[in-house]
Amino acid sequence: MTATPRPRESDDADEIRLPVGEVLLLAAPGCGKTERLAQHAAEMVRTGEVRQPHQILALTFAKRARTNLDSRIRTHLGPVAARRHVDVVTFHSFAHRLFRNHGTTIGGNPLLLAPQDGWLKELCRTTARVHGVKVDVLTAALVAAKRALITDEEVHARLGACGLPAAMAYQERLDAEGRLDFDDILRYGVRLLALPAVLDLYRARYTAVLVDEAQDLNPLQYLMVHELGRGKIVFGGDQAQGIFRFAGADPDWVFAQIRARNPTVVRLDCSHRSSPAVLRAVSSLATELGGQPLECAEPDKWQGRGRVAILRSPDVYAEANAVINQVQTWLAEDPMASIGVMARAGTRRAYVDQAVRTAGIAAEIWDDPMYSARVVELLRTHAPAAIAAADTDESRIDELQRRCHEAVDPDDLDLRDDITSACVALHERTDETPLTDSLAAIRVAGDPDLPTGAGLHLLSGHSGKGQQFTKVIIVGLEEGFMPHYAAIKSNDPNQIRDELAVLHVMASRAREDLLVTVAADVPNWRGEPLRRDPSRWLPLIEAVTTDPHQDEQSGTAIKILHREPGQVRSLLGSLHCA
Repeated sequence: MTATPRPRESDDADEIRLPVGEVLLLAAPGCGKTERLAQHAAEMVRTGEVRQPHQILALTFAKRARTNLDSRIRTHLGPVAARRHVDVVTFHSFAHRLFRNHGTTIGGNPLLLAPQDGWLKELCRTTARVHGVKVDVLTAALVAAKRALITDEEVHARLGACGLPAAMAYQERLDAEGRLDFDDILRYGVRLLALPAVLDLYRARYTAVLVDEAQDLNPLQYLMVHELGRGKIVFGGDQAQGIFRFAGADPDWVFAQIRARNPTVVRLDCSHRSSPAVLRAVSSLATELGGQPLECAEPDKWQGRGRVAILRSPDVYAEANAVINQVQTWLAEDPMASIGVMARAGTRRAYVDQAVRTAGIAAEIWDDPMYSARVVELLRTHAPAAIAAADTDESRIDELQRRCHEAVDPDDLDLRDDITSACVALHERTDETPLTDSLAAIRVAGDPDLPTGAGLHLLSGHSGKGQQFTKVIIVGLEEGFMPHYAAIKSNDPNQIRDELAVLHVMASRAREDLLVTVAADVPNWRGEPLRRDPSRWLPLIEAVTTDPHQDEQSGTAIKILHREPGQVRSLLGSLHCA
């Protein structure tokens, strides 16, 4: 079957220049916010608003978002000019740079180990288990103690007074290991920029500041940038896409602070990303959130392409089989298509992940650093020298980790953490598989320079923020997964709303086609069959479907997926909710 040519796959917004100054760029999903930020950066360079040695500071939240914005800026300016004039960095990496360069001025030790996400999560889980508290309770206590403009001594005092021994035990372990966590890094960064000498130094370097996804800022991140832009700062975002409240984001407070700056408000409300069919589904969810429906910027370019459908299955095994069949059909029709399969919780997507492995489909698993294109590129580049330098696989992996770390920017905390996590995984695998075989067996679908290259991508709803795919499959529209059971149990309207916002974000990642799945039987955490009700929001999608509902009733599934409860429990135990 020959695939019909797709519309131009970009977020090119209308050529309307942003003013130089304080700007609030409000943009619904797919309306060209990131592209407009990139255009603005390029325009400031071309007009001489930014001249060497000065730069524009562009801040994002995650490495994929950084890659996305950086690649767009390079497209407009070329790689050399982009590197000279625009510094694209994540908030945590920028804060770590401040701490490494100036930490001694506030009594800090720049030699402390930078935050490592995997290590910190394990510390949090272990500490919570030892002290008999829930991880989210411990996390909330740490956030309350650290997310303020205070000293280390004041942090210790707050932790000691919070009435939760686990919080102090966590900090004592950090101190003993000579490590920092992400809240520490942000706190240090804000404290340093509060010093006039440090602030003046970075004001002299950066002529302007761009902030992507402003709705995801927590108060410390806002304080980090609010004085730095000197009246030349662009905040880009959309309150309806705020999905990180659980991680400390405060979109209502942040947008109130931004509006108090009296910025020029620029609105983008015409989608350059999605087909009319997908936009009807996205608009249905946006309206439920209190937003406005979206219109397709160039509907004629889609030439009738685009669909929204619901896949109903008797259980997760039949569902996984049907998803794999659909993915293979799409890739056969168009090998250059990017396909995102995502779920609110990793445990819900686990059955599809296993089916992908069984079918031997090349995939990039976003929450597994062993499948990160950039990490694999580094591992394979430095593996020959590391293998030649040591006698055992254990020491070779340690040497490989050291060489990879030396090859990357010390301020790129996300990439360094992924390298560490990948090497930990290699240590675990070499108990059964030689290092050379483990490296050769890794399959990567994506281009290292493209966050969503051709092929299959497996990810969570939160990690897909800011990205886009030709086709999207949202797995698991059942009560308990969408919305998540923790939000339902909380009985907090804000948490329920945030769950709907996650669904809105996931749906809006699709350019051409959107497929959502719902299974009647999804195992519980013990691996026992459990009947599930469809999500309360499934009717919003159902009302705008373009195809008759697909029903996977045969029960046929890949054999390896038929597991006993204990095996399912083992599979799910290695995964954690997004």
